[in-house]
Amino acid sequence: MRQKRFFMIFVLSTSLFLCIKHGYSEQERAMKVIPKQVIESELTIEGTNWAFIIGINDYEDPNLELNTAVNDAKGVRDVLVSKYGFKNDNIKEFYDTEATMGNIVKTFRELAKEVRENDNLFIYYAGHGSYDDETEMGWWVPTDGKSQQEWTYIANSTIRDYIKAIDSKHTYLVADSCFSGALLGKSRSVPALNDNVLLDLYSHKSRLGLTSGNLHKVSDKGRDGHSIFAYYFIKFLNENRNKYLVPSQIFEGIKYNIMNNSEAKQWPVSGPIALVGDEGGEFIFRLSVLRREIEGAEFVAKNEHGYDEFRFIKDGSIMVHIPEGNFIMGSEEYFDERPLRTVFQDEYYIDKFLVTNKEFRRFVEETQYQTDAEREGFGWVRTGRRWKRVDGANWKKPDGITSIEGKDYHPVVQVSYNDALCYCRWAGKRLPTEAEWEKAARGPKGNKYPWGNSEPKDDTMANFDNYEDSTTPVNKYEKGLSHYGIYDMAGNVYQWTENWYKKRQEIGRRVIKGGSFIEGSESLRSASRDRYEPDYRSYLFGFRCAYSPQEINIAQGNNN
Repeated sequence: MRQKRFFMIFVLSTSLFLCIKHGYSEQERAMKVIPKQVIESELTIEGTNWAFIIGINDYEDPNLELNTAVNDAKGVRDVLVSKYGFKNDNIKEFYDTEATMGNIVKTFRELAKEVRENDNLFIYYAGHGSYDDETEMGWWVPTDGKSQQEWTYIANSTIRDYIKAIDSKHTYLVADSCFSGALLGKSRSVPALNDNVLLDLYSHKSRLGLTSGNLHKVSDKGRDGHSIFAYYFIKFLNENRNKYLVPSQIFEGIKYNIMNNSEAKQWPVSGPIALVGDEGGEFIFRLSVLRREIEGAEFVAKNEHGYDEFRFIKDGSIMVHIPEGNFIMGSEEYFDERPLRTVFQDEYYIDKFLVTNKEFRRFVEETQYQTDAEREGFGWVRTGRRWKRVDGANWKKPDGITSIEGKDYHPVVQVSYNDALCYCRWAGKRLPTEAEWEKAARGPKGNKYPWGNSEPKDDTMANFDNYEDSTTPVNKYEKGLSHYGIYDMAGNVYQWTENWYKKRQEIGRRVIKGGSFIEGSESLRSASRDRYEPDYRSYLFGFRCAYSPQEINIAQGNNN
C-alpha cells in the first residue's frame, strides 16, 4: 500500500460489472458541451488529495469472472495522476486477488483515521454488485465473495457507514454497477460556474455519487477495453479543458453518450449519497498545468534559488515563478491566523521586488492617474506614537514634506488598495491573494520568517524596528531573501493583498502583510496579518503584483 498525506478526493467509482441479483446472475454491467467558465480568480484548496482504487476481474468463484474491471480501474487512476495532480504515493489500490473483503474494509478504516476535515477523497470500485428486491439491500462483491452468498459481500450500509465516518471535506462516489443507484438520494442542479459559485461549492461539504445505472443491470460491454460507462467517464476527464471541473458537469457531459451508445439504453444517475452528511457542495477536479512562456514577458534565467524569472515588458518588473503545491499557512499564535494548516496553491508568478517609485511614476505618466491621497488631499503619517492625517502627503511626498527625489528604487508608498489594484491592472497583472503572498514569503515548509525560523536580531535581514527610520531600496536585503528568492517579504513596507480580512465579506477591510520599517519582529512573521479599508494609505503601505497564466497547457502524462 502506498500512502501519504495530501489533498483527498474520495471518488468511489464502483464498476460493479456482474449483476448478481438475489437468485440471478448475468454478465452485464450495467457529450454534452460544458459552458465556458467565467472564473477570474484562483481558488485556494486546502488539504490532501487521496484516491482508493479497486478493480476485480479474477474471483475465487469461477462463475464471477470479469473482463474489463481492472482496466477500468487503472484507466481512472492514470487520468487522475496525469491530468489532475494526484500523486501515486497518495493512491491506495487493490486489483484482483488483493481486493478481499478484509483488505477493502481495513482500508476504509484506515481512511477514517487518516483523513482530516479539509481533505478530499476519490474511490473507484470496479467489480461485481448484487441486490435483493425483497430486502432492498445491495452489496459489493470482493474477490473472495461467493455467488449468491451475500454474507460474503460488503453491504451498501457498511459502505455508507464508512463514508459517513471519513471526515473529508468532499467525497465523490462514482459507481459503474448494476443496481448502484440504491446508494443515492435526491439529485440537485448547479448553475454555470463562476467565482462565487465555485467558492460556494468548495466551501460546503459534499457526499456525491455518480452511478452507471439505477436499480437495474448495466452492461460489461463497451469500447477500447472499457465498459461503456468507464469509457465515457475516462474520455470526458481526459478531454476536459476547463481548469476546474465538478461532478455535476461530468454527469451532464457523459449521460447522453452512455444512453445513446449502450444496447439497453443505460441511463446514469447522479446525486448526493443518502444519509451521510451531504451539505450541498461539490468536490473540485483541478487540471494540472505546466509552465509556459508568458505573453508580454521574456524569460530571464533561473535565480540563485533555482526558480524561473521573467521580465514583464509592460512595467519592466521581474517576476518569479512559484510552482503549484502544498505549503503551510497560518499559525496558532493569534486568533486571526488560526488554524495552522496545509494549503494547496496553483502555480503563479509574483514580483521579485516591491513596486518602486520609478515604476509607479511611469504608470502615472501614461495614464494621468491620481491616487486616493492626491484626490482627497491627505495621507496618514505617524509622529511619535500617534497617527496624524497630513495634508499634502501622497506618493510623491510620503510624509507631506520630503520628496522622493533620488529614491527611484525605494518602494512606492502612500498608495491605497484601490491605487495598487489600478496599477496591477495597467501592468496586466493583479494583486496576490493572501495565500499566494504567504507561500512566496515562507516557502513550502512553513518558515516563520522568509529566511527561516530565527528571529532577526539586527538590520542585516530586513528593514524593521526603526533601524533605518525610512524605506530602503527594494534590492538591499539579500540575507532576507525568501525560499523562492524574493526580496522584502518582511519589513520595509506593508503590502496589500487581494483578500478581504473576513471570509465571505464583500465590503470592508483588505488584508495587509509583511510589516514595515517601524514595526518590531513580531509583525515580520509571514503568518502575521492586519487589515485596513481599501482607500486607506500611509507612508508604510506599498505593494507587489502577481500573475496567473491565462492559457493552460495540459500536463500530458506529467506528474510534477
